Amino acid sequence: MQKISIVIPFYNESKIIGKNISEVKKYCDKHFSNYEVIFVNDGSLDDSAEIVRSYIRPYSSLHIISYNKNYGRGQAIRRGFEKANGDIVGFIDCDLEIKLEYLANIPKLISSYDIVIASKFVPGAKVNTTILRKISSYFYNKVIKILLNSKINDHQAGLKFFKKKVMLDLLPNTEEKGWLWDMEVLYLAQKKHYTVLEIPIEISYGYRKIRYSFFTDFLKLPFAILTLKRRVDKGINEKK
Repeated sequence: MQKISIVIPFYNESKIIGKNISEVKKYCDKHFSNYEVIFVNDGSLDDSAEIVRSYIRPYSSLHIISYNKNYGRGQAIRRGFEKANGDIVGFIDCDLEIKLEYLANIPKLISSYDIVIASKFVPGAKVNTTILRKISSYFYNKVIKILLNSKINDHQAGLKFFKKKVMLDLLPNTEEKGWLWDMEVLYLAQKKHYTVLEIPIEISYGYRKIRYSFFTDFLKLPFAILTLKRRVDKGINEKK
């Protein structure tokens, strides 16, 4: 029976993480006979890590990685993947805005593909959010598709799973520590001709207050994409 490793990065999530840990464990106990969940504390300043440690203590299938400095979501995912020992390795965002119900079919789907990711922009997807979030997400992914010549519709949805051998090939070649990590790993996967399946999701998200850096990040996006592209392409060419 294949083992699935689920990485859950978190940063200052004390208000929700206790409830969400419980939901994750109940779901995994019901749907997977062989699994592990790895929570990665990306330098939280609140008591998120203490809540996780207290909850997982009795369970051998639940683990935590914790460090003091906040590096970013991408670095947290990388650290979790490095510890994972499942045949299928992936992550889901801590807020569970993408419902756990999509996890059950991952082992079956990934038997035919190298990578399975959630998508808000394929037929069957239903998105409930603010108009500003919808517009920004649409243009964000359009810019990525054009500049990277990407065939993927949604690069940032918070659920992605990989065959272990694929993850082991891609991970050492990723360098991004923040929000560009998803884009980097998917661009690299396409350059290496791995197959990617996008599954439509129903999601409600983005009702938290938008941080100021959201706008500045968006303005810097084209430069960040092209810089990433040059670095990834250079790395691939050097290994030929």
